[in-house]
Amino acid sequence: AAGIPNITLKQVIHCASDRFREHFPIEPRPLNWNDVTEAAYKVRADLQISQQSWAEACELLGRVGASVCVLLADSASQRTTNQISQPAAYFRGMLNKARTGELRLQRSVFGLLSKLLGSSAGNN
Repeated sequence: AAGIPNITLKQVIHCASDRFREHFPIEPRPLNWNDVTEAAYKVRADLQISQQSWAEACELLGRVGASVCVLLADSASQRTTNQISQPAAYFRGMLNKARTGELRLQRSVFGLLSKLLGSSAGNN
C-alpha cells in the first residue's frame, strides 16, 4: 500500500538528488528498480539509517517502498527550507506511519516532483 503501485520508476529517478544519482550504475542500459534499490541501500549508510531500520522498511513496504523512503529522507536532508537534521529519525517516522497506515509515499513523491518542476520552470 502506501501508494507505491502509483509511483513510477521515471518519477523516482527524476526526484533523486545528485548524491542519490551518484550511486546509479553507469551502464549502456536503462535504469531499473534494482538500480534504485541498490543506490538507496548505499545512500542509507550516508544518512546513518541503520541496517535494522532498512530491513524493517523492506519488510513493511518492500524493497521499492524502502528505497522511496530513503530517497525522501535524502531529499528532506538537502532542502533549503525546513531541512531535517536527522534523516534516520525522519526515516523511522515514515516507518511508524507505515505501521499505522498513515504513510502516503505517492503524495510525497508527487509533492517533491511538483516542487522540482516548479523550480525548474521558474529558471527557464
